[in-house]
Amino acid sequence: MVFKSLPGMGSEEIIYPNKLRTIRAKCDMSMTAVAKELGISLSAMSKVENGYRRITEKLLVDLCKLYNCDADDMFIQKGDKEAVEWTKEMKKRTQNNQDLGLQTFGQGLRFIRQSKNITIQDFSKKAKFTISVYHRVETGKRAVFYDEVCRISKTLDFKTPEEFLVEIKNLNKNNKLDKNKQISDERFKAIITPRCIDDIHGGNSVYGAYLSEKTKQNLIPIYGKADNEGVIKIVANRKSMIVSPFWNKNKENLYAVEFNSRTTKRFCPDKSFAIIDNNAELSEGDLALLMPIGAKKVPATKSVEVELVNIDSIKDEVFLASPHNRRSQRIHIKKDDLYRLHKIIVIVLP
Repeated sequence: MVFKSLPGMGSEEIIYPNKLRTIRAKCDMSMTAVAKELGISLSAMSKVENGYRRITEKLLVDLCKLYNCDADDMFIQKGDKEAVEWTKEMKKRTQNNQDLGLQTFGQGLRFIRQSKNITIQDFSKKAKFTISVYHRVETGKRAVFYDEVCRISKTLDFKTPEEFLVEIKNLNKNNKLDKNKQISDERFKAIITPRCIDDIHGGNSVYGAYLSEKTKQNLIPIYGKADNEGVIKIVANRKSMIVSPFWNKNKENLYAVEFNSRTTKRFCPDKSFAIIDNNAELSEGDLALLMPIGAKKVPATKSVEVELVNIDSIKDEVFLASPHNRRSQRIHIKKDDLYRLHKIIVIVLP
């Protein structure tokens, strides 16, 4: 099973104050360099650092990998100076957006879009917005220009922009937007209210706790990588993680290894990741990592060299395997030694 890339995460994105700017400065990296490395705009990176733009689990993990830090290092605790200033600024921005009518506009737009059963993805494409920009419009966090109102009203089949605006005015007057307002208020309160998750933050209330919790639930530890000669060495640690490309409640059996083209004889490009299940049943044709004799689990302190092998055949409870780069060589693995085989269940391409 091969995934071309890591998919987007399903949980809600969250805005929260963070220590990204401080961490970036310690790494001696410019904001421009970070934005380029992550594939996002400089404007988006600036808003992420200031806590004014929504951040996804994948972006959080990418930042951790780039800065070589733990996700918890980015979260700010309740009462920190940065958190107090950020909370005041968020409340000020929200009040300004309400005074300008942006929230009513966004809530009305959402009500009409949903009544026509149009998804955000489809609507933003038809109205020529990026999903990120359109989301900010619908949540009342961005001013809208006249030409954009024209595109929106046309996409919703209104004859004129003015007709569309009158419809929003009537919806608000008739209290049709009350439910959306309530949902918006609850989300805002959740954003500016820090909370504590046991066993994650050591009893301290932090901003972005939900995102931290969900991120940790979707991470798989990277136990090693292939060197320039394609040799794989692994050791059990959780310093580096990747986002799981699938949901699995038994993640304690899973770990990842970074491959390169030498490892797989150019079957996979550099920076590919193999997701391994050390408890999965093997079949003919599977790929697996062959552990050293006596190593039932990946050791926690000292790295061991493992071999990428193909399972060629299974007969009379004896597995016949061959090293992936030396197919002419044969390895016989008896039933009592099957613990040495850790099945590769997914390969994630860069």
